[in-house]
Amino acid sequence: MLRGYTGKEVTPSKRYTDAECQALLDSDLKAAIAVVESNVIVQLTDTQKAALTSFVYNVGSGAFVQSTLLKKLNADDMRGACNEMRRWKYDEGNVSKGLVNRRAVERELCLSD
Repeated sequence: MLRGYTGKEVTPSKRYTDAECQALLDSDLKAAIAVVESNVIVQLTDTQKAALTSFVYNVGSGAFVQSTLLKKLNADDMRGACNEMRRWKYDEGNVSKGLVNRRAVERELCLSD
């Protein structure tokens, strides 16, 4: 079983090798990077791109593309965009401490230049 991964390619009863797990992760990260690169029109540092890729990997491309975060980012409001990450802290309607922590790290990376 592949713990912590929820992609549709996973069969619940199958045991995955480390190489298979790494391949699934690499594929998902490449997809998240592509979403960032194809939707963000402002210049990003590598660290900012990493923060946004992590964000997209977690919330999904559709949510990111429709987000106020992306609108602010493309309006060249980097601080406002990075601050939007704090809003994405809910899991099934409840504030998730894990998401609060994750967004804090992503925000700090997003604000770094």
